[in-house]
Amino acid sequence: MTSPPAAAFVPPASGPVAVWATATAAASTAAPAAAVRQRWASVRPVAVDAVRRLAARLLAVAASMGSPAPSGRRLRSHAAAPPAGAARQSRGAATTASAAGTSKRRRPAGGDKNSSSAGAPPPGAAAEGTAAGAPAGRGRGRPRGAAKKRPKPAPSAAASSSSSPPAAADAAASAASGGSGGAVPRPRHYFLFKSEGASRIEDGVDAKFSIDDLAACAAATTPWDGVRNYEARNLIRSMRVGDRGLFYHSNVKEPGIVGVVEVVSPPRPDPTQFTGPHTDAKATHDAPRWDLVDVRLHRRMRRLVSLREIRARPALADMALVRRSRLSVSPVRREEWKEVLRMEQEGEADLEGGGEDTKG
Repeated sequence: MTSPPAAAFVPPASGPVAVWATATAAASTAAPAAAVRQRWASVRPVAVDAVRRLAARLLAVAASMGSPAPSGRRLRSHAAAPPAGAARQSRGAATTASAAGTSKRRRPAGGDKNSSSAGAPPPGAAAEGTAAGAPAGRGRGRPRGAAKKRPKPAPSAAASSSSSPPAAADAAASAASGGSGGAVPRPRHYFLFKSEGASRIEDGVDAKFSIDDLAACAAATTPWDGVRNYEARNLIRSMRVGDRGLFYHSNVKEPGIVGVVEVVSPPRPDPTQFTGPHTDAKATHDAPRWDLVDVRLHRRMRRLVSLREIRARPALADMALVRRSRLSVSPVRREEWKEVLRMEQEGEADLEGGGEDTKG
């Protein structure tokens, strides 16, 4: 007895068997190779991106081990994060640099109320800086709440006076002399005031003003006005109360120094520039061009120190009176001042000639 022939296998139209049959049929042909490559080309970017995200998360977790990142902040992209070993070294270097930088800073007496240690960064600061790509070895700068550097106290009046002994000594000497310029804020300066000792009519006005005329003024004081030379004017503007001057007679038979005067007022505008024979048309009350000071007769010279003697004195060869004799007001150096007073006292044992005047 023979068995009937087996029927051919017909796969079902749906279900797992149908899928398996379809895949088996596709694998037996050459076309599936190209389909697989095309499928992989479309899936590959997604797979690579997933691997990169996983690697970045693993690196971030490894970097934050031992110092958890603060909540509410996301870690940066893996492209800015160094390897785990480098992250630990960076965190240690940053902490060391921060501690070294704050150890030299003075702490306030009450301490820093915002942190328990003056130089320690807040928790997670090293990990956050590492994840953000901060370079290794740099400190975190001044911590929040750190006290600012206290300003240096201003020097006291006693310290100021002791730091400038020449000026203090000069002021003390002036005060001891009893002169009105006892409070000169700088070393005393010396000048020469030239005036005509004999009559000379100019523009209907007698230009004479001798030492006798000065002594006849109220309190032997007069404003030194009428200066119309810029160099002389600048010298007047540099004068201070307490400065001294030599009173010089010109336009006489024997010109020379006849007295000592003292500056008793600060410089101020000369009123004769607005009215009178010496009016300056370019001068205005808002912009005066010429100044004056008040001078007072301090004493007469014991004898006339003539221009002839001054020119013959080697120590006075560079004196402004000798080099520029036409200036009505000229500067006198301290050495020249002393030399003139020595000439006044020539032949006497006391060359200081009144002490205070010789020393200035």
